[in-house]
Amino acid sequence: MSGLYTCITCRVGFSTLDLQRGHYKTDWHRYNLKRKVAELPPVTADTFQQKVLAQREKAIEDEEATTATCEICNKHFNSKNQYENHLKSKKHKDVVTKHTSKLREEIEKNKEKITENAEGTDNSDLPENEKRLMKDCVKRKHLKTKYQLPVVRRSS
Repeated sequence: MSGLYTCITCRVGFSTLDLQRGHYKTDWHRYNLKRKVAELPPVTADTFQQKVLAQREKAIEDEEATTATCEICNKHFNSKNQYENHLKSKKHKDVVTKHTSKLREEIEKNKEKITENAEGTDNSDLPENEKRLMKDCVKRKHLKTKYQLPVVRRSS
């Protein structure tokens, strides 16, 4: 049998029976069937594809907007409101305070190590002006550490 095979619902034609049967299994055809039941006109394949892409983008945005994580407490939240409430909670503030104090202790230990290393190193191969500069930096605590503390302010 030869001729033109059609889908009345989607208003498209096919050259072979296999193409027509394959079309009947697509989401586009099913979408147009639902539109036909609702007495709406069919959409083209391009329009359907645009709607699918827009829906996927919206789903991704919704998923990103509804999930949040507190790295310090290692907790996951399903909404922005839950996350904001967690940030205001006493438990979270206590954990942040403990974490901050641990970081400060670690920084102090590292500063002491750096100072000891700077004072105890053999600088005999350095020029005299660089030796003086290094001693001056150690005395004035110009040594920098690689850590930065988060600023935590408690409201009374």
